[in-house]
Amino acid sequence: MYPCPLIALQARIQTDDSTTAAATLGLTRQLFCLISVILSGVVFQNGMQSQSEILRMQVGSVVASEFIGKAAVANVLLIQGLDVTKKMAVRNTFAASLKKMWILFACTAATGLICSIFIQRRSLSKSYTIVKVGLPENTQSIILEDQV
Repeated sequence: MYPCPLIALQARIQTDDSTTAAATLGLTRQLFCLISVILSGVVFQNGMQSQSEILRMQVGSVVASEFIGKAAVANVLLIQGLDVTKKMAVRNTFAASLKKMWILFACTAATGLICSIFIQRRSLSKSYTIVKVGLPENTQSIILEDQV
């Protein structure tokens, strides 16, 4: 995990909540990575699907069916086996679909850049705080026994 966001997060919260905040940051980071993979895959597949008719006209329906929708990413290595004109047509279709993904990620990066304007400076404390982990001492333990 990148230490800078974690340090910034820990500077803004109570010491007792640092482990919860670190775990939440890790979970949130993993969820957004997953969402970006899924979203980019959907954008790419839709881009390939939207250009399916153009690709069929240029390379034929048999070859085009290998590079449309879900099959596009799985069959990317098959492009090398095509002749030069078909290879360029398929590559242009891939480039157009990747362009849509690039636009998606550029907009996401721009949103992050705009959000970073609102980040405020905060000085870190030089005092050391000991955090006692576990249940408070004044709580009562409840022991459940198996009843036969």
